[in-house]
Amino acid sequence: MNGTSVLIVDDDLCDQRLIRHILEGDGFSTFGASNGPEALDFLHAGLPDLIFLDIKLPRMDGFEVLRRIRQVSSVPVIAVSASKSMEDREKFLNLGGDDYVTKPYELDELRFRVMAVLKRNGQNHLPAPRNLFDDGFLKIDFDSRRVDADRKEVPLPPREYDLLHEFVRHTGKTLTHQ
Repeated sequence: MNGTSVLIVDDDLCDQRLIRHILEGDGFSTFGASNGPEALDFLHAGLPDLIFLDIKLPRMDGFEVLRRIRQVSSVPVIAVSASKSMEDREKFLNLGGDDYVTKPYELDELRFRVMAVLKRNGQNHLPAPRNLFDDGFLKIDFDSRRVDADRKEVPLPPREYDLLHEFVRHTGKTLTHQ
């Protein structure tokens, strides 16, 4: 694994994909698991640098997963849960969790919490953010000047790429000819 790796454990695949998308855009390597036993399998294969853990999971709840993680590792674990219950928060943090985020969450807040938890745990080797645009259909890697539409590479001449870059950077704004 190159860079900082994050395991996202959530049975809601939409939430899992959203968090993976956010973190991959920031340069993290991500992996997903849909239930507790699957998450523990990832741990035995090699520890990630950070874990996002939903509390309500099939087959084994997030509290039990956290208990088992803490038996073998001090890897930072952030709860991402729909439960706003103070009892759930207290229980998670008392079991050794590092932070607790409730759904729905602000994307920037999620990023800030990741950086804070990693920094608190002495991980100063945070990945450099990748310079990407991805709306699900159109993906642009500004560093490599690669454009994909519907998962197919679209070769663009330099002038057309530069125009596309400007349009994407200023989405929603009126641009003049200059």
